Amino acid sequence: MGVALSRQAQRTTDRQEDAPLNEALLRDIVRFVEQVDSRHPEEAQLVFDEPLLWTTILQASDFGTEYELSGSSVHSRETDGDGRPLLQLTPPVISVRSFSQLSKLLHLNNDSKLKEVRACLEANRDPVKKILGRSFAMMDGEDPSALLLLNTVNEDGQSRETELKVKLFLILQQLDRQLLNSSVPQLSQKVRLSPAVVKCDVEMLKSVCGAGEKRLLKSVRYTSDHEYSNGCRSPPWRQEFGEIAGLIIEPCDTEPLSVTCSIYGFYLNMVRNTNKQNHFNAKGLYNEHQSGFSLRPIESAVNWILTLQIEFKTLEILLSLLTAQPEEVLVNVVGALGECAQRPANRIAIGKSGGIPRLVSLLRETNQALLVNVTRAVGACATEPENMVIIDHLDGVRLLWSLLRKPDPDVQASAAWGQVRVTSLLAEAISHCCMWGNNHVAFGEERAVAPLVRYLRSKDPSVHQATALALYQLSRDPNNCITMHESGVVQPLIVMMGSTDEVLQEAAAGCVRNIRLLALANDKAKHFT
Repeated sequence: MGVALSRQAQRTTDRQEDAPLNEALLRDIVRFVEQVDSRHPEEAQLVFDEPLLWTTILQASDFGTEYELSGSSVHSRETDGDGRPLLQLTPPVISVRSFSQLSKLLHLNNDSKLKEVRACLEANRDPVKKILGRSFAMMDGEDPSALLLLNTVNEDGQSRETELKVKLFLILQQLDRQLLNSSVPQLSQKVRLSPAVVKCDVEMLKSVCGAGEKRLLKSVRYTSDHEYSNGCRSPPWRQEFGEIAGLIIEPCDTEPLSVTCSIYGFYLNMVRNTNKQNHFNAKGLYNEHQSGFSLRPIESAVNWILTLQIEFKTLEILLSLLTAQPEEVLVNVVGALGECAQRPANRIAIGKSGGIPRLVSLLRETNQALLVNVTRAVGACATEPENMVIIDHLDGVRLLWSLLRKPDPDVQASAAWGQVRVTSLLAEAISHCCMWGNNHVAFGEERAVAPLVRYLRSKDPSVHQATALALYQLSRDPNNCITMHESGVVQPLIVMMGSTDEVLQEAAAGCVRNIRLLALANDKAKHFT
């Protein structure tokens, strides 16, 4: 329950920000806690390993006849095995030991629900550990040996309490996935800058300008006083390429800086030299929350080109070369696009410029070097939701799957380098595709799982990592788990869980865990039938 908030919600210090995303996540948690008593009555009665403690705004007068009142203190009539109340209020601190009591608590005062949940999460930074115990809290991938705990549920007359803990753990994990999934669309909408965000940042910079000794900047001003109806200050023909406004910033210790504000970020440009000639300074201006304004030098020609490519239409030129060109040209052009696609802004630009259909069409080619670059480019572009919709619509998922029928990468030594790269990048592309919609199910229906398992036999470490990541995404579908188990995936994954590569470790452990959970569910179903 606390994992999604700690990973997805914006934080400042120890308090949750009053951000719309945080509010939405908190409301989802409130809804879950209110309904847990009716949906999962047995699990709701389970006594926590440690009580959840936090500072509350509730008073004794807020509690009904179900509770014992003693002055300003309150305690529930329900107790644990040691006679301790499952809820105890000693203002301003409240202690709760079960979800049942948490659910009742939220029903006491509708106006304070969000405040209570917020205070509870801020005071209990690892709620799963307190609710279920340390061994369950470690089952998020930190300690693979904790997975063995699930194997003991139905062995040697294990207690009913442990079985309920496992069930509650799975319920909390399902909630965590729901919270993460619900936050993805909102987060994806914040990838770009907008005129409102730029205006807010400019106002923040103006607030640190002045004439005193404590000033951080001399002045900040727009290059144009005219503001269009859409909030932009750049002329329309510049807005077409994503520009929002231009700024002149006067620091206290250097020459004035000319900054271009774009939907893709902030760029430092148009620096005049002693010959009065205009040059673009190869530096990027990055948004950092603590300083609000900082410069990071570009250290190579590649990064310099990437910074300037929007201005000089580099992407448009490269995309225009994807048709009616010799294979030698296509290999280099697609390779360049693959490099550009490593940056989010460029992936979006490729999609908007009509590049996805051209790249997907190249998945039908047979040239090894070209396939290496195409799978890398398509895989990178697939991380953007808008691009993934286009790839799926163009049957790109099936084309990626068809590449799985290529021979084993170790069969022909003379072409091993090409096949290994194709295999690695193909598995990586499939992994990205499986993150959206029901693609992980579609790949299983197209029988892509078994060929992927065979890639684990490769001797190339990069193939292992990419394949394990793809298998982990595919293992979210029960049918895929069955296919993996029948294909003998467990043994090689267990070996890879001992790898020094942390990414490979986590992917392998996550895949084995999903297969194991499905097996446990089947075992339980057999016991109840």
